[in-house]
Amino acid sequence: MIDLRTATRSERLLRRALHANAMFSAVSGVVLVLVAIPLAGPTGVAAWLLATVCVGLLPFAHVVRIDASAEPIDTRRAWAIVAAEAGWVIAAVVIIVLPTSTTAAGKLMLGAVSLAVAAFGIAQAIDLRVRQSH
Repeated sequence: MIDLRTATRSERLLRRALHANAMFSAVSGVVLVLVAIPLAGPTGVAAWLLATVCVGLLPFAHVVRIDASAEPIDTRRAWAIVAAEAGWVIAAVVIIVLPTSTTAAGKLMLGAVSLAVAAFGIAQAIDLRVRQSH
């Protein structure tokens, strides 16, 4: 039997996590595009690459926002968002661990952003698991 209070609370938590993820992605994308040129030198990443990756965050943020607003939330799409975040974190770990042109400051910045991405992914995955168990 489904406990509607738990299901509702879980849906609310998932919706909040998705909305926060969308906002973080959109704000990060816009801010980092605006500062791509000044960040290029200290991070060791070409400005065009920084800008391209950050511009790519904007459609992702839009999709996450749409999914967060869906009634009900499509769990398959929510899991796809979690998978995309896991992909980001894995790629970041590879960049941080392998020798690249990325400076220590660039790796630190990438690590900090990836921790936030991982936190969103973990929160969303936990909420999705709670929903599936009810």
